[in-house]
Amino acid sequence: MLKFLKCTMLVVILYSCKTPLRIFDKKTAHEEYGEKINNLGLRQTALGTTWFEQATKALGQPVMVTLPYREAGYFAADKAGASGYRFVAKRGERLTISLVTNPAVSYLVFADLFLYENGVPKAAAAMDSTTHTLTYAVKETVDFVLRLQPELLKSGSYELDIQAGPSLAYPVNNPATKNRVISVWGVGRDGGARKHEGIDIGGDRNTPLVAVGEGQVTRVAENNLGGKVVFIRSAENNESWYYAHLDSQIAVPGQRVKAGDVIGLMGNTGNASTTVPHLHFGIYTNQGAVDPLPYVNPVTTSPKPVTAAIASLGKQFRTQRKATPVFLQPDKSGKETLAENILVQLVAASTNQYKVQLPGGETRFIAAIDLTGIEKPIRSITLATSRPLLDAPNSTAPQVQQLPAGSKVQLLGRYLQFQYIQVAEKVGWVSE
Repeated sequence: MLKFLKCTMLVVILYSCKTPLRIFDKKTAHEEYGEKINNLGLRQTALGTTWFEQATKALGQPVMVTLPYREAGYFAADKAGASGYRFVAKRGERLTISLVTNPAVSYLVFADLFLYENGVPKAAAAMDSTTHTLTYAVKETVDFVLRLQPELLKSGSYELDIQAGPSLAYPVNNPATKNRVISVWGVGRDGGARKHEGIDIGGDRNTPLVAVGEGQVTRVAENNLGGKVVFIRSAENNESWYYAHLDSQIAVPGQRVKAGDVIGLMGNTGNASTTVPHLHFGIYTNQGAVDPLPYVNPVTTSPKPVTAAIASLGKQFRTQRKATPVFLQPDKSGKETLAENILVQLVAASTNQYKVQLPGGETRFIAAIDLTGIEKPIRSITLATSRPLLDAPNSTAPQVQQLPAGSKVQLLGRYLQFQYIQVAEKVGWVSE
């Protein structure tokens, strides 16, 4: 009862001093919440210490995922858990991270996005589950880490989507051309003397060409290589958008444009006079040309739906094959095997598999069909000798009670040299 009262008091104190998220301030909501834990003297408690340890672990040992990625998960109140996801995004893409929680109120999950360079995370953006959606324009092709972590002593589920799409509009105003990129970045030109510094988009002559974002027209000219060209300077950063081989130019120098404004018509002027009509589109920075396809690529994919039963999240299951395949990553890389009847806890689901936590704390991915619930015992056991019932599969773990010789118990699962059993209304571990 005393432990319950302390936990209840902790929830009330932390919830009552919660402040709204301030995305553009120096401190994130996660950092502010950490300060509250410190100021209340709770960091020295076992639960407070674990919260900070899990925050660090999620950044240092994230799971590698491939975008787009979707996951449904569950955080248990007594675990002080956190999850980390590492992925690659390309320069010019825009990340969109969606987070929906249940319950939607009185249950806060922090989402923090980090650049991950040379093994060191650098804060990039942040939100919490009251905001729901975070977007981030990728400036360099690097690894990112996203960390999810809930408040202390709160249980709840979440749905997470991480997607990458174009940060700029498509430069051709014709849906029929959206899959007609006929030449990509880096392809050899002039017998290999130079490389293609842009993408070519095919289409009908005089198809309208549009500004990909807000900016100012800096040059409207004609030359031997590009024919009729238009340059637009981005209003947001030090980038210029280059349109070449136009049949006719509509924009004029100094004109301010926004995404969708027509700046010319498609053609094949310049050194493209012997080719089909197309737009050569390039992006130039202070460091030179960059691949424009991630900036404007309209061909995006949605994450695969979660088909594993999310109602089972947070529950304990066990493996049901003698050599159950398990994986280090959700893309089924890093294959291992687990013996039959190994106890796991379901913490999240992606596609038709579960992200599970082993009793030793390791995270693995297992197909849903390879797991079964523990409601039905494996068999009954009579203990030949007196043994301590432990609350973890570790000989130094706290003892729940001493079981006398002759005790009849139900075997529910295994891990290492320990058996997970039920006796009367209690569950725990005994040494084999």
